[in-house]
Amino acid sequence: MLAKLDYRLLGTFVFFFIIVGNLTEWEVLIDTLPAIFLHPLTSLFGAAFVSQVISNVPAAILIAPFGSEVQAVLLGVNVGGIGTLIASLANLIGFRLFQLYMPHLKVAFLKKFTWLNLLVFIVLLLASAIFICY
Repeated sequence: MLAKLDYRLLGTFVFFFIIVGNLTEWEVLIDTLPAIFLHPLTSLFGAAFVSQVISNVPAAILIAPFGSEVQAVLLGVNVGGIGTLIASLANLIGFRLFQLYMPHLKVAFLKKFTWLNLLVFIVLLLASAIFICY
């Protein structure tokens, strides 16, 4: 069982959480994040876009201590789980499985996956912004 474990994927999980732990100690972020996550729309968009870079669960952990707009942050990290391959660690797991079984289709799949997810991301982000505003 240990021989079949995907250590690169496991390392990715660990790496994200180590980064988040270190970022929460960084003075620049401690000074900047509270101002960004002070209003509903900036919290929504900030959480969604941070999720695109470091994945939605680590993004939620990073933003939680600084965000006062809990509903907007929650919507942002959930919508943020859609979009890039890295937006949700579940996407990485799914893509890794796809690569194992259909390696010859991985490039075509990745292109379609990315375009479709970015389209859905934009639609849901705009719908969430309307919901937050009203």
